[in-house]
Amino acid sequence: QIDQATHAVVHFQKALKQDPQNIQLRARVAGALVAADQAKQGLTEYESIIAEQPNAHQVRNTLAWLYATHPQVHRGPRALALVEPLARLTQHNDPRVLDTLAAAHACNRDFKRAISHAIEARGLARATGESALVKQLTERLANYHANEPWRSAAVKAPR
Repeated sequence: QIDQATHAVVHFQKALKQDPQNIQLRARVAGALVAADQAKQGLTEYESIIAEQPNAHQVRNTLAWLYATHPQVHRGPRALALVEPLARLTQHNDPRVLDTLAAAHACNRDFKRAISHAIEARGLARATGESALVKQLTERLANYHANEPWRSAAVKAPR
């Protein structure tokens, strides 16, 4: 998987030379770097995108998710700072943002809030027929009930 991600990095970086301001392409490079076990470089690129484009909501959510769940990167306060404004902006109606918010609270050892937001996210996912997300949230809730943060076994970015 790391070999594929490394290949993707090279591919996306070549494409980025043609269109260096393409946010989606830059996010793909960042995600491929994280998947290629180059988390520091990937996270730096995500931060750079957000600094230049504060309204890049999907990138913001992805970065918050990585800070909250990456097995080698634990930046809970930064994860919360990134995702809390998104939760307000979406009026708590986006299950993926609420999932990230729950993970960020769990990373900060606030399991009561993590559980509350994960339940809220699961309800929204169930209501919109997102059965895979419902299953994932149920798994994460088990961790939160056990006072354990969620750590991604295989980090997939962007989310």
